[in-house]
Amino acid sequence: MRAPKSSIPISGFAVGLALLTLTIVLAWRMEASRDLGFHIAAGRWILEHGGWPQVDSFTWTLAGRPYVDMNGLFQVVLALAYGAAGMLGVGLLRVALTVATFGLLWHSIRGRGVESPVLLGIGFAIALLTWEVRLFTRPELISGLCLAGQLHLLRRHADTGDRRFLFATVPLQLVWVYSHSLSLFGVAVLGLYALTRGRDVAPWIALAAAAAVMFLNPYGIRGVEWQLSLGARIAAGNPFADTQLELVSPFSADAARFPALVFFRLMLVVTAVVLVAGARRISRFEGAVVALFGTLAAVHMRIVAMFAIAALPVVLEAASAIVGRALEKKAVSAAALLGIVFMIQQTISGGVYAFDRYPFRFGSGESPAVFPIGTAATLAQFKGPLFNAVEHGGYLELHRPDLKTFIDGRLEVMDEDFFLPYLRALEGGDGWDALENRWHPAVALVPANDRDLVTHLLDEPGWTLVDVDTVAFLFARDTPDQLKAIEANQERLARLNAPATPGADAIAPPPRPSRLAALFGSNDVPFESFGRGANFLQLGMFEAARRDLRQALLASARAEPALIKAYVIATAQLGRLDESRAWCRRLVDLSPQDEEARTLLASLQSHGS
Repeated sequence: MRAPKSSIPISGFAVGLALLTLTIVLAWRMEASRDLGFHIAAGRWILEHGGWPQVDSFTWTLAGRPYVDMNGLFQVVLALAYGAAGMLGVGLLRVALTVATFGLLWHSIRGRGVESPVLLGIGFAIALLTWEVRLFTRPELISGLCLAGQLHLLRRHADTGDRRFLFATVPLQLVWVYSHSLSLFGVAVLGLYALTRGRDVAPWIALAAAAAVMFLNPYGIRGVEWQLSLGARIAAGNPFADTQLELVSPFSADAARFPALVFFRLMLVVTAVVLVAGARRISRFEGAVVALFGTLAAVHMRIVAMFAIAALPVVLEAASAIVGRALEKKAVSAAALLGIVFMIQQTISGGVYAFDRYPFRFGSGESPAVFPIGTAATLAQFKGPLFNAVEHGGYLELHRPDLKTFIDGRLEVMDEDFFLPYLRALEGGDGWDALENRWHPAVALVPANDRDLVTHLLDEPGWTLVDVDTVAFLFARDTPDQLKAIEANQERLARLNAPATPGADAIAPPPRPSRLAALFGSNDVPFESFGRGANFLQLGMFEAARRDLRQALLASARAEPALIKAYVIATAQLGRLDESRAWCRRLVDLSPQDEEARTLLASLQSHGS
């Protein structure tokens, strides 16, 4: 009688289903990629013109400059998804690409004989949380899928000797070339494979074919040259690299604002330990690939997702051989499954994103904590050349295609001679004056965190604040054709800041939730009213700030200390001392280590005595 084929036990099926669910809920999130807009706009352009763009047509400052768009296929698919269902379509596309990559990894790892539910659960969970740092709707989703597919095909070739798997990487490379500027990674991986295959000629043929495919991009040699130039543009000391957080090291001081990188560091350490312990079981090629992406990820945060994709199959296979069935106890399997279920619950409730301090939550749509939704709508009332920051260019190109932007996030069309004066303008003072003299903008959409420029324009004769939202301030130049719109918006802002009857609309802190309710309860944040209220506070518009912050507190299942502190300051400035003291006591109760909060409470209590 033949022995039955080995299969994952029912607990393994449950772990697999839980991991798939975790993948889906992590991918179903509010959009926070500031590049989303120009990717959709570029996809629209390709569909409308039946070809790839050659010059920039989205900005008014760089119009006509050469534009090498190496992300076109992804952009076309994204534009089609957006055209069919708006942001719902974008979210579904993100989920589809993420699940497809998950499926490839699962299939590859199962093909390597890894059956332990515990190893699968722990390994995939850590990898997913590492990958989550870069889980935005960007072309690198395609790169992750292509990398997973390429590594799977190469492993199949190594296991079977069937050259069909090897040469299937060539058409895959063509898809990669048309989808993302990081397609050079495909050639690099094939190069490592050829170098580690001894006298086998076939990998060198596949490498040559993949290298030739690189020149089949819409721009030919120019496209390859531009991809090769990326290395210099993301090197330390380059102004582009120094201002883009995705290019910093996960171990740098700047990366400290991303607590989720702890999962990358954990995976990096585990990978190193497993590679050393199982060195004899790991091929030179797979060891080299993991080392390549591990090194790159340690230097640039942008690569951490690709490291997780490259390392996971290798690590789980090696760990399976080392650990064997030592972990296969019912209690351990149950704990692993419950851990994954807990992460699913925390993702849906917002706990994962609260831990990571992310400006978005589970769901769909554009995050109002990232995009200038309110001020972009007000822009329709104004005419003339627009100044905007790089992070808002894509959003405006998507929602205001009739209005050319000053700048967006495409390194493909700008150089340092344009970018450096732009950076100096954000500092206000002479930098802004030089930019204004050169370009003569009539409207300025300024990020709220660029406080020097905000202050400069508030004090600058001839410029008037006309709107405020969660992330930006909108200013208009006092030109005759804009005076009517300026006056109307000033009146609107004055109404928002109109004095209230003393004590009107006062609210008291609700009872603190139990620890269990705090752990499993909703962590949703009313980003729009919270952010706008904080920006009104920055302007000294205390009534407008109080009203928005009050709305945010009422909408919060569990108010954040930063929100409470802002409300305390606003109410204190308005002389609503009883209300301010009550909320400040709650703030100190929530954050006893906050010295500023304790000082603030002492000051409020002294005023009441």
